[in-house]
Order: sequence, then structure tokens, then C-alpha cells
Amino acid sequence: MTVKLVAMQKKHWKDYVQMTVKDCNQTILFTVRIFFLCVCLGFPFSQVYTQVKDRNVPTLIIADPLQIPVKVSTKKKSSGKPISERIKELDLMPESFLMDVADVDFFNADSLGHILDEGELYEDELQFLGARILYDGKVKSTQMTDLSVRIISPKGIVIRGNKSPENFSFHFKVSVKRGNNQYFQFPGYGTTQKVYSTGKYDYEIWSPKGLLYQKNFFVKSGTRPVEKCKYFSVNSISFMAVDRNEKVLNQDGAPINADLVRFIYPKMKYYGFSSSEKSIKLQARIIRPDGVLFKDRESPVCFSYEKTVTIKPGENSIVLLGWGEKTSSIFSRGVYLYELWYGQKKIFETTFAIK
Repeated sequence: MTVKLVAMQKKHWKDYVQMTVKDCNQTILFTVRIFFLCVCLGFPFSQVYTQVKDRNVPTLIIADPLQIPVKVSTKKKSSGKPISERIKELDLMPESFLMDVADVDFFNADSLGHILDEGELYEDELQFLGARILYDGKVKSTQMTDLSVRIISPKGIVIRGNKSPENFSFHFKVSVKRGNNQYFQFPGYGTTQKVYSTGKYDYEIWSPKGLLYQKNFFVKSGTRPVEKCKYFSVNSISFMAVDRNEKVLNQDGAPINADLVRFIYPKMKYYGFSSSEKSIKLQARIIRPDGVLFKDRESPVCFSYEKTVTIKPGENSIVLLGWGEKTSSIFSRGVYLYELWYGQKKIFETTFAIK
């Protein structure tokens, strides 16, 4: 009886081992299939089950983020893809979050939150990188939530500052609204000194439940190029400085005194291509020595002012809109950048100095 019982136990153990081996083989086969599916989809295998592994990275010292008011188009774009959709393709859908991010647009802002550039970004111009997020809200009513952002440099370094949370660039509390085509904006992140060099960056948005959305952006070298205008070409722009009594201060090339100047007037010499007069709208940007864009309440986004001018055929000159304050000087000492734009094209740039 004892011998028979032992024999039965051996048989059961043998069957158990065979079943265990069979289950292991099936598990390995399933894992291999998932791995190759991930590779084909371009999805990191580690992200299927868990968050991206945190990296120990050097710290870049940058200024605290600023909240940037921006205008946004509610038209959806096809670029980028929510992480939730990529996981859904693997039939491993995580617990749903409050929103589905549809797209992220990036912009360049100065230290006061004025938008300098939208669309293409350039190394020598980029100060504070801001982002506007278009999403579909899955909430019944407006809810607040914390999101985290990682800006990863071309070298794989997470750009961080003194007050950055561990392994992230910054946290930010957002208000999630119900419905499609909603948006909010993240603060600009950077410094007046150069932080973003040429190359491709990753911008990751993390919810408390994991990676919510990822998109890359590219920083081009140098500055935005000057392009041609089909109506005229600018030969030169000089600057006339006047005091509070409208007396010209810089006649005969005299330096402009920062304490006395009240307004700066650009004088443009140009050549008109049309055979008759043409009215066009020009935009101008005046950027202070500290990188801040001069603006007022009536300034359009990205510019100090815009003005409709009459362009005449042939060689001509015109005095453009002045900038300043009559009661006191708003000009400090240093070199100012002046840009003239037509439409979305920069057609001329130059500088002027104030002593």
C-alpha cells in the first residue's frame, strides 16, 4: 500500500512538472509575441506594464517657471499620439484618466510671459519654452489635477532647476474641463541665458497614473532667417530719438541719452516693386537688451505693434510708428533689437544703441 501511494505521488508530481513547463512555455511565447508587437509599434516594452524608468541625470540650474497667457486654435491636429491609444493597440489599456491629450504646441516667451515666437524654435532666440495642450475632457464637471512635465534634451538629460521635483522639470496644477477641444497652457520653462541648444527634445506629460502624452520638438540653430517681401525691399532703417519736447536728440549721429529720450521713431528707406501705391499691414518687434519684448494692451501676439502703411513705387522712405512714454523714459542703456515683419515673415532686422 505504501509503495503504491509513493508511485501515485511520483506520477502526480511528474504531471505537475509537465503542466508547469507547458505553462512556462506559453508564458514565454506570449511575452515574446508582446515584445515583437511592441517593437513593431515603436513602443518601449518597459512602458507596457510600468512607467518609464527614472534616470539619474545632471541638473541644469534654470529660473522658476512662469504662467503664460496664450491664444490657442481649437482645431485638432494629427501629429502626436496619446499613450493610452498606443497601449490600447496592445490590448493593455490602463485605468482611464480625466482627459485624452490630442496635441501639444510649443512657443517661445520672454521672462515677462510675452510670446516671442510660435511654431519654429531657434537656439539663439529661445528663452522660456511654453506649451499649449489640446485635450478631450472625460469629466462630468471641472476638476483640478496635478500634472508633471519632463523636458529631455538631445543628450537624454532632463532639464531641471533648483526647485524641480525629482526626475521632472516641473509640476503644474491644471483645471480639466468637460468636452472635446478644450485646452490649457503650461508655463514657459527656461532662462534668459541659453538653455536649449540645437537638437531634438522630448516633452513628456505625466499624470498621477503614468505617462499621459509624449511629443518631440526640434530647436534649429541660429536665429529665424530674414525673408523677402513681394511688395518692397528694405534698404535700411535708422532711428530718430526725441525728448519730451519732441526735440531730436541724435542729429549728426550723436548718441542717444537714456535719461532724455522719450520716443524712438524708425525711418525706413525702401524700394517699392509695384507700379502703383499699395497699402499693407506691417508688424514690428522691439526687444529690450534683457530679451523682453516691448508691448502694451493693444499689441498683437508676438509683436510690439502693427500698422497699415502705404508703399509707393521706386525709391522712397517712410517714418514708422514710434514707441515710448512721454512722462518718463522707458529706455535703459544697452542694445535693442528691431524686427520688421510682413505676415508670418521677418523681412528686416537691425539694432540701435542707447547710452
